[in-house]
Amino acid sequence: PPAPWKTLAKDHGVRDPNVVCPRWDGKNPAQTLRGWMRQQLFWQTRTHTEPDCWGILLLEALAEQSLPRKLAESVPDDVLITSDGYVAILMKILRNYQAYLEVELEKAALEAKAEAAMAELDKGNAEPRIAVPVEG
Repeated sequence: PPAPWKTLAKDHGVRDPNVVCPRWDGKNPAQTLRGWMRQQLFWQTRTHTEPDCWGILLLEALAEQSLPRKLAESVPDDVLITSDGYVAILMKILRNYQAYLEVELEKAALEAKAEAAMAELDKGNAEPRIAVPVEG
């Protein structure tokens, strides 16, 4: 049977032999990290490259002298040249930038609460029924 990644790539549309691993320099992670991660998912489904090479391609896609590149370079070569290399790099990056993702989630939760409160006001309720936490 075909490898799972080949099946996934086939199921998700046209694979492009010219697609390159998305670049990232680590700058403005609050605005760029989530989008870059999404681009990585799209790249995985469109690439012809075997997963054993994904770690090397990811390392090369990270800007030289950047923190993400330094994190990637800390992955041992014997791991980097396997299908685990890609995951190892992503895990190091995600652990390092986790706070940016958590802040984004907190912001989204507060925005959802504010929208719900506004909806309550729009319905004619004088007081919104949604409690918004106040830091103290």
